[in-house]
Amino acid sequence: MQPDLFERFKHNHFLAPISVNTLKKIGDHIGLSADFWVFDASCGKGGSVISLAQMFGCSAIGLDDRPEFVEDGRRRILFEDLSHLIDLLTHASEDFPFDDDYFDLALLCGPAYPSSTTSKLRSLTRIVKPRGWIAFSGLAWKSDDENIPSEQLIKWLDAYLPCEPIDVEEFWAHFTEQGYNVEFVEHETENAWETFLAPQARSIIENRLEYADSLEAQDMLNRWQQDLEIYHNGGGKQFLGYATFLLRCL
Repeated sequence: MQPDLFERFKHNHFLAPISVNTLKKIGDHIGLSADFWVFDASCGKGGSVISLAQMFGCSAIGLDDRPEFVEDGRRRILFEDLSHLIDLLTHASEDFPFDDDYFDLALLCGPAYPSSTTSKLRSLTRIVKPRGWIAFSGLAWKSDDENIPSEQLIKWLDAYLPCEPIDVEEFWAHFTEQGYNVEFVEHETENAWETFLAPQARSIIENRLEYADSLEAQDMLNRWQQDLEIYHNGGGKQFLGYATFLLRCL
């Protein structure tokens, strides 16, 4: 037996380095209120929709393919007295089970490692109202320099191929070509990264003690720790950021 993904993120509110400040900027920009419906296509523990509901009183539905995260999020929703506003469901398909033109805002906050999530945009567009919004987040290069001098960072990225981090200018053009208006792009601060990574460091320490006699578990924990070290010492802090695009459906 070894620790799984839930153990890694058990102390995290968000499963990506998105911040409450970014979510507030989105809500303020679109005039989010109690009349709005929000959808999170990869909700994790529901951190984003919980924050938006607390700030703006909106209703929300979140989907995630990990029942452990969904159950943890439901407990938080109950504790925060938000059950009348938020529902989290376990769902693994990109065929979202909702009527066309239903939501005012959809969230697609990618993880803090290379991932291909743009394919979900079309599915999201179907269930978002005309002139509604989609917030898309993921890794972003901090520099336009294609010659990244960190060998450790390059190897880490190669391990996830064919996925790549977001190039902000390239994706801005891509979103425009696909018929979206990019309202703004928000880059997360180093503090947001630390808020995201510090709870994972705590989990690694706890699990090293719990699984002290398991070489298999220690190997998994080493891989988790390597991801954290890529940010701090392997070029991530210098070259990689996390960006959120607010898209308007035309």
